[in-house]
Amino acid sequence: KVESLRAQHAEIVPQCRAAKEEIERVLMDMHRNEGILRDLQGRTSRARVQFMTAQGEQPAPEDYATDEEISRWQAKCDEAREALITAEQAEQSQVNNYQALAGELQRAQKRMKDLAEQEADLRTAMAGKPVRDRVTGLFR
Repeated sequence: KVESLRAQHAEIVPQCRAAKEEIERVLMDMHRNEGILRDLQGRTSRARVQFMTAQGEQPAPEDYATDEEISRWQAKCDEAREALITAEQAEQSQVNNYQALAGELQRAQKRMKDLAEQEADLRTAMAGKPVRDRVTGLFR
């Protein structure tokens, strides 16, 4: 029985290490993603300011703007609106990436927890001590 436990333990240790490395990889990806997201948020903010500024430059009725001036203003607003939409889409895409990584991290952490519990139970059993079931609290 002890040999079987040792074999199981030898099998689970590399799985624990791989799970730990997966968590580290996902955390590094999240950190990198956060930097990109902050940059994109800054771009979106600047695009929003440019759009609002362009809108605020609408010729007033008392300026008696020509059709050409109104067209230039409208084109400037349209260009600023498109830049804002593009920036918002890029930011949202990065938010989606971050959320996917957060889900990946949760799964990796759960896997690590499960593997760590199994490994600890095997060590306890190899030492000849009773193993407590984590759900029922009873000894197995």
